[in-house]
Amino acid sequence: MPKVVGLRVFQGITGSAGQPAALAKGLRQYGVDARSVIIGDNHFSYDADDSVNCSLADWVSIGRYLAEIIDNYDVFHLHMRPFFYWNPNEFYFPALLDLMLLKAAGKRVCFHFRGSEVRKPSLFRATNRFHYADEDPDRLFKKFNESSQEAYINYISAIADRVFVTDPELQSYVPGSIVIPRCVQLPEAVEARPLRGENPVVLHAPSRRGVKGTDFVLAAVDQLKREGHAFEFRLIEGRSNAEALSAISDADILVDQLRIGWYGVLAVEGFALGRAVISYIRPDLIHTLGAEPLPLANADPETIANVLRQHITQREVREQVARAGQKWFGQTHSAEAVIPLLMSHYRDIMQAPKPVDARIVQLLLEHQANLRSGLGWRSALPPAFLENITKFKYVNKNDGMAAAVRSTVRFLSRKLSK
Repeated sequence: MPKVVGLRVFQGITGSAGQPAALAKGLRQYGVDARSVIIGDNHFSYDADDSVNCSLADWVSIGRYLAEIIDNYDVFHLHMRPFFYWNPNEFYFPALLDLMLLKAAGKRVCFHFRGSEVRKPSLFRATNRFHYADEDPDRLFKKFNESSQEAYINYISAIADRVFVTDPELQSYVPGSIVIPRCVQLPEAVEARPLRGENPVVLHAPSRRGVKGTDFVLAAVDQLKREGHAFEFRLIEGRSNAEALSAISDADILVDQLRIGWYGVLAVEGFALGRAVISYIRPDLIHTLGAEPLPLANADPETIANVLRQHITQREVREQVARAGQKWFGQTHSAEAVIPLLMSHYRDIMQAPKPVDARIVQLLLEHQANLRSGLGWRSALPPAFLENITKFKYVNKNDGMAAAVRSTVRFLSRKLSK
């Protein structure tokens, strides 16, 4: 694909497993002026071109930052959350209104859902017998309740020019979304050692134990140790991305997750480094891999011991899986595979932006106005947010919700008309 000159793309605003940075880097290789930005904490020290050191609750600082950069980009590609976002279950004013600001300024908006924010518990239960919806590790489903997920998905779909998801499992929760596969570009310093012939190293690196099925992995490892199989097991947690890549490059078998129904970024890094990857793929989604042999070994909490035993005891099995995974990486997850696909969508929306569905936007405004009437809306907000919103001169201490919305819309209209 020829290089593109003139297109300017923002990728952000969270680390999102390093995906904004990987996409920005890949886009630059194709001549696109792209930058990745992380606002707030950067868990696992993911790469980014820029970082904004302010609290995600400080909407005043975030709003001023957005006002400073809005003319620097044509496309805003946001991952998981917008600039203005506080409580995912209630969307207090002015949450999500930054997306309308971007559209009003003539910008193209792409929104990339990445996981728990859209994985609806009712569908998760219905489609995945190994779900964790009832256990709710890390209170993910309490954090993202289903009615709020519906409202969030509907609103984003009404605003965004494109709605992306990372894989077919997430696509099942977001009707009309488009799969843009995870993209990984390994640092030049990372070099994988050849797979061991004997005593292989098994690695598991969960970000959340309950979500990844770590207890089942540990039980399988204990069983195989008792059976006398020769292997080394390594469990790493809370490491930086650079440390995780180093650990993957020195392993032979990588156990990703056993409960979600699709593989994650860790598995993609394993593909890229030529490791034998084990992960759980929902039975109804296996056909979407479209590869023979499969690029990974499919295992769930009931079969992980058997699958792991086979990989530990049969060198040819793990080598075959590793080769298939590395081939799949080149076809599906490399910059050469992902970036041209992404750019085709950017081209389309630059030529034909999607109109905003005003009816859905009005539902959000009504929702925000009904959350708290009169002065009561302030009492439910966290102190850190209240401290910062009072700095916003267009919302005074006597405003109710409706007045706050009106004054902010007038302010944005003035800014956009300049």
